Amino acid sequence: MYALLLHLLRAALWGTDVKVEHLTPEEFAKLLRLSKKQTVHGLVLQALMDNNVHLEKHDAVECLTMHRDIVRQNGKMNDAIRMLSNVMQDAQLPFVIVKGQTLLPLYRKGESRISGDIDFYCPPAIFEQAKDLLTERWQVEWEVDEEEGFQHYACEHEDITYEMHFCLKKFYSRRSQHYFDTIIAETLYVYRNVDGIDVPVLQPHLEVCYTFLHLYHHLVNKGIALRQFCDLAMLLNKEEYDAEMLRDVLKQVDHVNAFKAVGAVLVDVIGLPPERFPYSLSKRDYSYVKPLMTVVLRHGNFGFYGNKTKTRSGWKYYREAFTHKVTLLKQFHRLAPRESRNTLLRAIPQKVFFATRRQQRK
Repeated sequence: MYALLLHLLRAALWGTDVKVEHLTPEEFAKLLRLSKKQTVHGLVLQALMDNNVHLEKHDAVECLTMHRDIVRQNGKMNDAIRMLSNVMQDAQLPFVIVKGQTLLPLYRKGESRISGDIDFYCPPAIFEQAKDLLTERWQVEWEVDEEEGFQHYACEHEDITYEMHFCLKKFYSRRSQHYFDTIIAETLYVYRNVDGIDVPVLQPHLEVCYTFLHLYHHLVNKGIALRQFCDLAMLLNKEEYDAEMLRDVLKQVDHVNAFKAVGAVLVDVIGLPPERFPYSLSKRDYSYVKPLMTVVLRHGNFGFYGNKTKTRSGWKYYREAFTHKVTLLKQFHRLAPRESRNTLLRAIPQKVFFATRRQQRK
């Protein structure tokens, strides 16, 4: 069934033909369950409809209804971006939106992409001013997530979750952190039209780099879904970025091999044309496809699946999460050795401390 999922996903992304003519109720239910785990069910449903795959009446109604709801949610998210942009631009406060809704125009049919939170970054110099402004305008309360390394504050406004970053990417290597913070602080934002509004986004090579770094961080910590691979593939396929600048940033943060391993997944699994990837891929790069996809298919969206204990349910959860994280870091250590080493030295003790404190509060 995973083969069918990937077949339909490629059809949605690239417009390739679907060779399946009919799905039984059992097949449709299993396909839907697997695609939800990977947060790509909107794209899969789109492929079924575009290629007139025959479904039983009840399944066809569910397919149409679910896809309609996804399209409506994307419309709501686009309105939320418009609202945020209006507030920030009226106050002349610099900000940049990353990931998520800003990538919809890069898809063949972006309205079928499953939406998530709205992530945006404000430079440290105006962060508190922007936070106070949104607090006053929206009457919201902000929370900070210790497990995410104090990178952002989060709030909910009109049933939409916003994550406001003062640190766009948390590295446990101080060298990488200083370099990345510096280039983000110095970059000039560009704009992409999303549903009729010009939204500030990172320069193309930095947008590719950040989208990858976010994907890889979660991949080797808990797990990640196919949706994030699709996002990166769309960026690489559609955006005209400076490949030399991208390669330089990846080298400076010691993630070249990790990027190439993920690139092998994009080409071999997602269907990205090899010429759209900025490196030549070797047999060694492709050797990581199977172990990386094992993590993706088992643990799904942000590592939510494939665990024996419920999230933050107690010591058993923290022990399992700790073992899983260390195993992944050791398995893929060679892909980003500097960050892997510093994660083991700094992040693991930090997470043990926070887990202990959280349990003691109960």
